[in-house]
Amino acid sequence: MCLNIITMDIPIIDLSAFEQQSFEETSDKLEAAEMLHNACRDVGFFYIKSNAITENIIDDAFDSINTLFDLPQDIKNSVAATNSPLYRGYQGIDSPSHSCADSFDLKESFTIGALGNDSNMHGENQWPEISMNTNNNKDHQLTTTTTNITNIKDKLEKYWNAMLECSLRVSRCLALSLGLNETFFINNMKNPIAQMVLLRYPGRNGGDDGDNDGNGSIPSCGAHTDCGYLTLLAQEKNTPGLEVKTKQFISDTEGEAVWIKAPQLNDGIILCNLGDMAERWSNDYYKSTWHRVNNNTGKLRHSIPFFCNLDYYAKVDPKSSVCDISKKKHLIGKCLTKYNESIFAGDYICSKLGLMYDSARPTTTAKPVDADADADADADADDAADDDSELVNEKEKD
Repeated sequence: MCLNIITMDIPIIDLSAFEQQSFEETSDKLEAAEMLHNACRDVGFFYIKSNAITENIIDDAFDSINTLFDLPQDIKNSVAATNSPLYRGYQGIDSPSHSCADSFDLKESFTIGALGNDSNMHGENQWPEISMNTNNNKDHQLTTTTTNITNIKDKLEKYWNAMLECSLRVSRCLALSLGLNETFFINNMKNPIAQMVLLRYPGRNGGDDGDNDGNGSIPSCGAHTDCGYLTLLAQEKNTPGLEVKTKQFISDTEGEAVWIKAPQLNDGIILCNLGDMAERWSNDYYKSTWHRVNNNTGKLRHSIPFFCNLDYYAKVDPKSSVCDISKKKHLIGKCLTKYNESIFAGDYICSKLGLMYDSARPTTTAKPVDADADADADADADDAADDDSELVNEKEKD
């Protein structure tokens, strides 16, 4: 059955009011926050325009991932994600562990994450090492040198930094959209457990529902919601593929799911959506939205989702946010909290990704940021810091 695919406007939100570090409430900020509120409630996805990211930075990033995925297979396999305790690095097209849903996804991926030792989800990334006499095979000619790999890293790190700055600006706007202080979320983003996944989808031909010959029955990325807090996405131009499931019922579809196209726009505009963690933190006031990828163009497609998942020890608790009537502007009104227990953001992500973890704090300078934190809970967590921490990856979902 071919599900209904339509074109529908996804709003573009100008974040220029959040360029400065001033947290003074202005009419421009409130206007952007109102647009974001409506987008999160009505559509589930939104575009952002910010001077933190430019078209050149995006173009350089896509040049880099094309070069990276074009490396010989043995070079890519040398930095397989299975070599990394954080499951960072390369996964091939036959890997089942980077599928977005229960189905098998048709894609290659390369994962990069936050550096440092602030938590069990911070650590080192893998990068391929190139030499002109790889495997001592004289016939093995490489057009990519070590210098090129350095350039790839530099361009992707520049893109990473731009996405992180965009995430901070979106988060300031998001807080205002929920009637919270502008700094509510960014106070929990000192060194967030962000991940960036470089994706290559092989081209195939067929209908919108993937019912065709050959690989047509395999989705590029199966329908799913993102498990984290916030996702920012850049896609290769002129290669449509991402589709968003609408939140509102459209009467002429006879109850079938309706999907809207969400292509890459020009001028450095980035596509954004909230994940399951934001849904929980807003007490389900905002919902994470189902989306999928079907690359039926017959061409290679590339995209770069940036998953910004807050500091590991950020305490996700609606009671201290949207359900706290003491906040300066309470948007939802007095509400019953659907989630009785708070949870550390990092523990939430680990549980969603199928990771084993020990939530004891590492012995670093990192501290959870939570204005309403319970002192006794902090003391218990500090006592647990002497315990060994373990992080073993079973499966990468997003």
